[in-house]
Amino acid sequence: MLKDIEEPDPSYVVIDEVVGVMLTLSFVPGASIKMALLGFITFRFFDILKPWPIKSMECFFEKKGKSSQAFGVMIDDVFAGIMAGLVCFVAKLLLGNF
Repeated sequence: MLKDIEEPDPSYVVIDEVVGVMLTLSFVPGASIKMALLGFITFRFFDILKPWPIKSMECFFEKKGKSSQAFGVMIDDVFAGIMAGLVCFVAKLLLGNF
C-alpha cells in the first residue's frame, strides 16, 4: 500500500506532525491549555517556514535517495518540534505556566 503512494509527503499521513507536537509539549510537562496552544502554533510556524537547520536536514535526506526520503519527511517535523519545544521552555521560564 505504501509503495502505491506517489507523493513524498502525502497530506493525509499526519503521524510526523503528531510526533512533532508531542515532542514540543515534552519540553513543558504539565503545560496549561495556553502553553499547549503556544506549542502547537510555534510548531506549525517552524514546520511551515522550515528555517535552518530544519530545511537543511530535510534536503540532506532527500538527496540521499528514495529510501531516505521517508526519514527526511519525518526529521523536519522532529527538528521543528525541538525548536518549538525550546521556545516553549524559554517562555515557561520567563512567564511561568501562563
